[in-house]
Parts: sequence; C-alpha cells; structure tokens
Amino acid sequence: MAQLNWREHFDENDNSIWEADGPYSDGFQWRLKQAIHENRIVWYEAHDAELIGDYPETWPTLEAAKRAIELAHDNVMTDEI
Repeated sequence: MAQLNWREHFDENDNSIWEADGPYSDGFQWRLKQAIHENRIVWYEAHDAELIGDYPETWPTLEAAKRAIELAHDNVMTDEI
C-alpha cells in the first residue's frame, strides 16, 4: 500500500486539514477534513474534484481515512499502468 506523504494544515478555526499529493502530476491533492456527525468527529473527503468519487465517504478516525485514501491511490496507480 502506498505510504503517502501527509501534511497537516489548519483552517481559519485551527481545525486540522490533511493533504497528500494525488496520483497525477498535475497537482491534484487528496484532502481530509473534519466534521461533526451525530455529536462525533468524522473525517470526510475534501479532495480536488478530479479525485472525488460519485459518493463521498466519511470515516470515524483519521487513521481509517488515510488508509482508505492510500488504497484508493494504489487503485488509481494500478489502473494507470
């Protein structure tokens, strides 16, 4: 599985935003942001539009979100070969 180079940034409210380079050389980014859902923090896809699927996903933890994106990254790279 790809080990993406995740970088933490912060929004205007000091909430974490995690970004990693996408599978294409044109600068598209994988991006994970936080939201409150049923009184809990979830992580959701906030990637550049070219990388988001038809049904955006959410995950209960940052680790689960990163693993899912790394798998998606691998799948894109495999499809491109």
